[in-house]
Amino acid sequence: MIPKYGDIMTSPPFPRSGVCMDDEETLFNVRESNLDTGLRGIPVGTCQTSYVDPMEGVHYVGYPVEDLVDLEEEDVIYLLLFKELPTKEQSDKFRAELVHRAESLPTGALRVLESLTPGSGHPMDWLAIGIMALGTAEATGDVRADSMNLIARMPELMARVFLLRGGRKEQLKPRNPELGLVENFV
Repeated sequence: MIPKYGDIMTSPPFPRSGVCMDDEETLFNVRESNLDTGLRGIPVGTCQTSYVDPMEGVHYVGYPVEDLVDLEEEDVIYLLLFKELPTKEQSDKFRAELVHRAESLPTGALRVLESLTPGSGHPMDWLAIGIMALGTAEATGDVRADSMNLIARMPELMARVFLLRGGRKEQLKPRNPELGLVENFV
């Protein structure tokens, strides 16, 4: 008999050999009433930078995400790092610091990405490898400095992953320091 979806089998559909699960000791029983199939109202992680309210939506550092969509990306990053929106002067200084930190990807990290076979693996695997290579090549031990370096270099890293994985190395272009993070990625 071939089982159909939802059938309850009283005997196994295939012959068994060796030790079967029926011969093993039961460690504990789980009943349906023991299962909580949702995490509504149960905190599974806490975060100081954001929260989600089922009625009010996503908030970053207390600001509804709708209020942040028209800001420059660098200003939202500033908000997440420093817990306040930047003034014009702070925004300009922060942008300049990101531009300075993004001047070049470490050669070792570039070699790691270039050694991968185009078309292989998932793009997220390539990105993870690139992030690890960046961290290995230039970790300072200062969490804020390492975070800023990674943020500043992510657009170029993602663009390289996209082009190298696609076998289009010849389309790589140098980043333009006059452009912001997103514009350099595009």
